[in-house]
Amino acid sequence: MKRTALFLAALMAASLALSGCGAAAPGGAATPSPAAVIPAITPANGEIPPTEAPVQNTGFTAYELRQQIVYYPEGSGANDAEYLLDATLPFFTAQDEAAARMNESVELYRAELGERVAVERLPFADRASGEDAPSTVVTCEMEFVGDYLNVSLYEDASYGGSAEQALHTFVFDRTGLERSLASLTGVFDPSDLAAQQVLNEIARNASMYYGDITAENVKPALDLFNAFAVTDTGYVLYAATGSLAKPELGILSFAVEKAAFYPEFVGDTVPANRYEALQNAADLMARACASEYLSFSGGNPDALAASGFLSGLLAKRGIKELSEQEYKALFAAYFTGAFPEDIATAGDGTALANGVYTVADAPLATYAVELIDARLDSDRLTLNGNLIYGVPGEADAAVVAGVEVVLIAGDAAEVGYRFEGFAIF
Repeated sequence: MKRTALFLAALMAASLALSGCGAAAPGGAATPSPAAVIPAITPANGEIPPTEAPVQNTGFTAYELRQQIVYYPEGSGANDAEYLLDATLPFFTAQDEAAARMNESVELYRAELGERVAVERLPFADRASGEDAPSTVVTCEMEFVGDYLNVSLYEDASYGGSAEQALHTFVFDRTGLERSLASLTGVFDPSDLAAQQVLNEIARNASMYYGDITAENVKPALDLFNAFAVTDTGYVLYAATGSLAKPELGILSFAVEKAAFYPEFVGDTVPANRYEALQNAADLMARACASEYLSFSGGNPDALAASGFLSGLLAKRGIKELSEQEYKALFAAYFTGAFPEDIATAGDGTALANGVYTVADAPLATYAVELIDARLDSDRLTLNGNLIYGVPGEADAAVVAGVEVVLIAGDAAEVGYRFEGFAIF
């Protein structure tokens, strides 16, 4: 997530401690009447207790819906506040690393929200006698799509006689990591491709948009970290109100197919229906190998590489324990060589006791792979690309090495191919 400078003094004065999610239409929620609908809250924490049980069995960490209301200035209430912040944000309730990561991202958003209200909006608040207080109302939508969770936070703000709407999104994976469009597509910098797809849509409906829009207009209007969502077939990219079209059209959305970000070899050398799984497998292998600069051949990764890869794979599935037989079968579905029997002593921390493997926490997504080209020789597929350190798309991400991935086609392989070799050079 983009991290802006935090005005902590203003934030503490606002006593900001938000959380919760209720469904909200993208058109935004109306400013509430404080006297009519705001429940009494305690000065101690400013939170309204959740009215629903935590949402569970989603395949992700359980979450609950919380709400907080803050009156400005400090010490004011519904009847005399100069400004009102009414926000609902998700709070992930499990005591695990995935929940902690997602809550940390939400907390950073909450801090940025507090900055916007205290610094940008409160100074322009002008509550007329007998009128509702100007306000910022944040509503939230949650959507699970495959291995990802879309969180969409709609901000409706009024102040100084004007109103605005903004959208902030998170895309979380099952390990709780916040994903950028670059990290999902495997493209180090997808901004040019994304801008071209938006331009294509604009060209089909030119009358809806400002004239003479170019890629240079489109790229700053897109936020490929916190203004996009995952769909079953690709992505939705959002552009801010007024950035590419008249403000009355609101927040703009553009549907983009996954294939728009595929390398040129997809569809020719690599079937389109295999590419995403192979890209994900290459990323997991990079995370398992790159920190120790590990490589292997003959389908025989050492215990650290093998267990690191399997831990990342199982984290995506939310699995912490597997029988010894199941664990070895999963290895055989991804590697052509022999299972390293010393995983419990020389691996990533995965333990074996009483015939059950307890899986270590997955390596964090410090590394990723950008696949550039491919060649196919009978049943042997060789992929070449760049090893990226950091989060693809962020300013501190960098290409640090080359990568070669060698795979062998096989019916028993989960993704159609198994690893024969992996090299960093």
